[in-house]
Amino acid sequence: TLLSSVPVTFAWAERTFGTRLPLPPRPTNPPLPRPKPALPRPWPAPEVQEIGPGDVVEGDGWRATTCEVPHAQPWLTCMALRIDAGGRSVVYSGDAGPSADLEAMSAGADLLIHWCYRFSDETVSDYIADRSPLPADIAAMAKRAGVRRLALTHLRVHMDTPEKRAQALAEMRGAFEGDAVIAEDLMEFHL
Repeated sequence: TLLSSVPVTFAWAERTFGTRLPLPPRPTNPPLPRPKPALPRPWPAPEVQEIGPGDVVEGDGWRATTCEVPHAQPWLTCMALRIDAGGRSVVYSGDAGPSADLEAMSAGADLLIHWCYRFSDETVSDYIADRSPLPADIAAMAKRAGVRRLALTHLRVHMDTPEKRAQALAEMRGAFEGDAVIAEDLMEFHL
């Protein structure tokens, strides 16, 4: 339950800040009855099909295409994904540095959702700079690929302020004439 985790939180606060926070009041409502468990139930049995860079998987009216993107090689194989269905297409970059393969796969996409790890006013190592394009770089790639809409995602906490968002949008709009946004949790795109 929620209250069973409170002492851990308060113990952490006491160690960290040297003070003991007051405990919250106990709830006055009686506990809700617990639903009867639906056990035993069968274990899930997913059908797993591993995919790799360049693979194409097709289903009833849809097609998924992958390509490798630079990020954490050689430790991981990182991929971007394009889904085409009903005459529309969405490309998700995953965590991706600049990539000719990603640009080619994004050609004509209705929506490109692209990872954005840093803004132009940040100082980073060459290693990070080579693997994390700026909003203007992402927008320029989207323009070259003929993408119609662009959404940046994966902003870090210090990037997620109204001022920083406005900065990123201005940088994107300087290189991309299409619709450009910063993605939000639960945002929907109608293609």
